[in-house]
Amino acid sequence: MLTALAACSSGNHVTDAPADSTAKDIFTRGAEVLTWSQSQREAYFSKMDSIFPAHVAARGTLVHDLPVGAPLTTLTPTPAAQQALTDFIASQRVAGLLIK
Repeated sequence: MLTALAACSSGNHVTDAPADSTAKDIFTRGAEVLTWSQSQREAYFSKMDSIFPAHVAARGTLVHDLPVGAPLTTLTPTPAAQQALTDFIASQRVAGLLIK
């Protein structure tokens, strides 16, 4: 499973959470995420904890930096596939990938 996360660092920030987002049931809010504009995605992805229920896990006392991982060659077995992924990341302003 591959999920792309939109970046939250453009100049087109929307400062408030979606109108009435917390008054709607979680399923409606979840469906609305799929129809957000690019500017809404960039603004709201970093505020998901105010739109959906969240639990903050406390930082441990011993924290390690993550090492640089191996290239994702299985996702991009050819140069054309690598370019397609690179283009997608750029066009969608992807900040990270979750891979399962």
